[in-house]
Amino acid sequence: MNASELVKAVMTEKGCSCATLAKKLGYSTPSFVSEKLRRENGMRTDWFVKMLNAMDCEIIIKDTMGNKKSWTLTNESDK
Repeated sequence: MNASELVKAVMTEKGCSCATLAKKLGYSTPSFVSEKLRRENGMRTDWFVKMLNAMDCEIIIKDTMGNKKSWTLTNESDK
């Protein structure tokens, strides 16, 4: 599953439309979100994080070997 597919799956699970997500991100048109989801070269990491954060999700990276440490990817503006 790539980044766009994951965002779309979360949108479906949460009943969130492009218009709703755009509004949560501070944009007035749903085309802003749909454009990001349709990009052929993939989605930038910052937009991936912003979209998921806007839908009350977090991204957790887990080390599957060694010490099993985990990290949470956050929006830089959350600092």
